[in-house]
Amino acid sequence: MLNNALANILGKFWGILSNFLFLPLYIKYLGFENYSIIAFTLIITSIMSLLDVGLTSTLSRELASDQNSKREKFAIFNTLETLYFFVVIICITIIFLSSNYISYNWINLSHVDYSTTSYLLKIVSFGIGFEIIFRFYLGGLLGLEKQVLANKFIVAWGILRNGLVIFPIYFFKSLELFFLWQTFSVIIFVILIRFTLFKFLSEKNTTYNLLKIDINILKNNFSFASSMFLIAFVAAINTQLDRIFLSKLLPLETLGFYTIAYSVASIIQVFVQSLNSANLPRITSLVTSNNDNKAVEIFDLFLKIIIIFIISFGSIMILYGEEIIFVWTNNLELASKTGIYIPYIIFGISAVALQGLFYNIAIANKFMTYNNIISTTSLFFTFPIYYFMIKNYGAIGAGLSFAITQSIILIIYSFLINEKFIKKNLSAYLAILLKPILFSIFFHYLTYNASLILNSRLFILFYILMVFIIILIFNILIFFSFKKIKSLVINVNKGLTK
Repeated sequence: MLNNALANILGKFWGILSNFLFLPLYIKYLGFENYSIIAFTLIITSIMSLLDVGLTSTLSRELASDQNSKREKFAIFNTLETLYFFVVIICITIIFLSSNYISYNWINLSHVDYSTTSYLLKIVSFGIGFEIIFRFYLGGLLGLEKQVLANKFIVAWGILRNGLVIFPIYFFKSLELFFLWQTFSVIIFVILIRFTLFKFLSEKNTTYNLLKIDINILKNNFSFASSMFLIAFVAAINTQLDRIFLSKLLPLETLGFYTIAYSVASIIQVFVQSLNSANLPRITSLVTSNNDNKAVEIFDLFLKIIIIFIISFGSIMILYGEEIIFVWTNNLELASKTGIYIPYIIFGISAVALQGLFYNIAIANKFMTYNNIISTTSLFFTFPIYYFMIKNYGAIGAGLSFAITQSIILIIYSFLINEKFIKKNLSAYLAILLKPILFSIFFHYLTYNASLILNSRLFILFYILMVFIIILIFNILIFFSFKKIKSLVINVNKGLTK
């Protein structure tokens, strides 16, 4: 499991690295407003992922469950994939037909023609549709605990899609070419990953039936899939509301600045999601085998690891976010316009990330009731909060609303899941949180450099890395002895050499 976690982190790290490497080049060759259009398409991608209707989570859980034979897993895949074909068609159709409305009535453009934007969204519709099914197949590999292989696909796809696209836009500087390249890249990898997953699931005597839907499979998984859909629906809305309202109420360039800040802060979410993707199949397997105590032990281990990273990295981002963006982009103006949003986004993303581990416990137990109640109820409060705050305080209001709403959801949701399944005392959670927080505050008090941005980019990078490494090491030692760390490393090495 730990080697799967490491594989997920390395795969996600490529996503972070590619973002740092290529995003400044996108801005340089395509212009900032064109980048803002790219940022807006990311919102559409997140919203369209709602059409997944819980199928990816269902596939991942059923392939991870020890209660299903290989033949049953293949039948489940056959049925869910058939449904997904229709999901892709619906996704493409919705974006394609609504592209004119979005361009003329939603986003605020100043330098790009509205008809051109509509045409670009039509291209994007195909890319988003195929990206959704690509992630469906990834969910299948993750359910089979093939994280290493799944992340090889992610890295290779990222190289082709986000890296090699630099060459054509360097010569032609065309947003149309950018989106066409990305669309064809994902189509290629959909074909490759589908062939791989099919190979793992199929046997000599199994028969694949095109467009076959097994009603019994739908009945058995309807409750879980529908719950997952509702959760995904509200989660997508709640985590995208800040950018949805920004794209409507403020100039699109503001969305671009905010998205850059979000991209840097989302390193927390990427790291934590990698860990949760690795522990979910194992927790599910233990829960379905009635080994709840072992599942809680894994929860405890990953909770400590997640807390350590969030506090260590998050505190660095809060204090030195502007400096990090300057090192990244070599643009002081961009850094100053972007860095002001980072502290608020860090708090919001940290809350979302921590929800994920409790969410895994709920998925493993096939218990979605709390998720459904909290998520649907929260919408009644988040919509007016975001609208009011952005209308009055701009993008800072968006970040502040994101932090407040996600923190409240985390407190309520974690309390309920703990009471039902984990049953840890509140003091145990406070002890895990307070120790690294207090140490980080003390160390930053001693080392904070308010004029760091006046130095060279290389010195800034070195200074921030040293501070982060020291904080991370000491926070690790708060929870884990050298013997425990050595044991974890040995387990990882064993997993990687298998």
